[in-house]
Amino acid sequence: MLEIKFFYAAELNESVAIRPDGKIALQLIGEVEVLEVTPRELTHALRERYTGILTNPEITVFIRTFAGQKVYVGGEVTNPGLIPFDGRLTLVQALAQVGWMKKSAAPSSVVVLRDTGNHTPTILLVDVRQQLRNVGDAVVLRPFDVVYVPQSAISKANDFVEQYLDKLILTPLSRLTNFSFVYQLNRTSTVTSP
Repeated sequence: MLEIKFFYAAELNESVAIRPDGKIALQLIGEVEVLEVTPRELTHALRERYTGILTNPEITVFIRTFAGQKVYVGGEVTNPGLIPFDGRLTLVQALAQVGWMKKSAAPSSVVVLRDTGNHTPTILLVDVRQQLRNVGDAVVLRPFDVVYVPQSAISKANDFVEQYLDKLILTPLSRLTNFSFVYQLNRTSTVTSP
């Protein structure tokens, strides 16, 4: 939201939202391109546009509010989606807002994709467990970062066993032969000493 103030023509004062196409519409002059323009540059451009319409156009432009800044969090989290934020947001805070990571997550390999403006994203690989231990070294997210929490290797193995061995081979075979299979992925043994 921009605030446009006219010193000698208060009836033209306006609060205007920048549209998705990067333009605003003002009284008497219509549409004005404001994408990638500083308030100072916009003030100068508006003075030029209003010259001839107003006598001595004295105008001030300032930013009232910034557009909603968001971060996307996806992958192995409870409620993936966009998170709006104003100010400072850390990776751990973003994960807490989406209900934290699932048991199937790989907390040591969380990926943060960041647009640096040069058409090649920066990729940060973050160990969330390390972030929890060293709060002072928190990864601070920027607007439009994408956080991806990958699936752990053991979770992938469990999915494979469930999808292919259990559903495609073992269950149909046991129904046909009236025979049951028992398997255990995480076998543990207990050793007692005398």
